[in-house]
Amino acid sequence: MKLWGSMKQQAGKLAFETEKAVRIKREEGVVSGLKSQIEAQCTEMGKVVLGLYREGSFEHPQLDSFVQQIAHLQEQIKATEAKIAVMQAEEYAGEGGSASQSDVPDMSSRG
Repeated sequence: MKLWGSMKQQAGKLAFETEKAVRIKREEGVVSGLKSQIEAQCTEMGKVVLGLYREGSFEHPQLDSFVQQIAHLQEQIKATEAKIAVMQAEEYAGEGGSASQSDVPDMSSRG
């Protein structure tokens, strides 16, 4: 009978630990969802602040470096999108065909 009691106790403990893990995971999911909502709100707030800053309605010295970095990143996006457009316009020259140097994008300077 001792063996049966020990097995029953182990089964009860296993059931408890499993249910506890499920409850914890459920609450961690709630926390994760709330953190995602905070991130979304911060992103939207940042967009509003950036817009206000650019139109001159909102100024703060701590924002200068952020705005400059965003402008630099946007310039990089435009340059990269231009490279993509050139690549998309490329056409296969066929066997023996040669592409002129102006047709080949410069891949030496990535940055």
